[in-house]
Amino acid sequence: MIHNRKKRSGAALLIVLVVVMFITIIGLGFLAKSDAELACGNNMILQTRTGTDIAGAALFKGRDRVLLAGSTAGHPNAVFPPWVRLPHPFKIGSLEFYDLTIGNSVQSVTDPNDYYRTIFISAYRETADGKKVGETRIRSILEHTYISSSNQTAQYTSIKRDQ
Repeated sequence: MIHNRKKRSGAALLIVLVVVMFITIIGLGFLAKSDAELACGNNMILQTRTGTDIAGAALFKGRDRVLLAGSTAGHPNAVFPPWVRLPHPFKIGSLEFYDLTIGNSVQSVTDPNDYYRTIFISAYRETADGKKVGETRIRSILEHTYISSSNQTAQYTSIKRDQ
């Protein structure tokens, strides 16, 4: 009888060890899942920040460049090269950049003083290995009213986030 009792206590120890191992594996799975959800949340925060902060500043930079070109060139049809990897306008030395592409002007059919340009912006953070993260893409329409180089205005008629 004593011999049989020792076998049972060993079996109980094995069952307890298996249950503890099973609970540990489930706990590690939850821990890995929560790490992935935290990374997704951080990416959403970064994307929101680049969408509002950097891309918003880039919109104004594009508008200013159109107005400046109208003042210096004396006509609203200046052609712009694409600007790539411009640094964050408010944070010197940060890893946040934007690309700015200003399309060619198209004259309005209803008002000869109005010109329209499509402005594309891609705002992002660059990692140490050169990858773009938290990228926000914006497509906007800029209405440029040009009467003379000293009498001109520009305003956005459409700003949309590209997916």
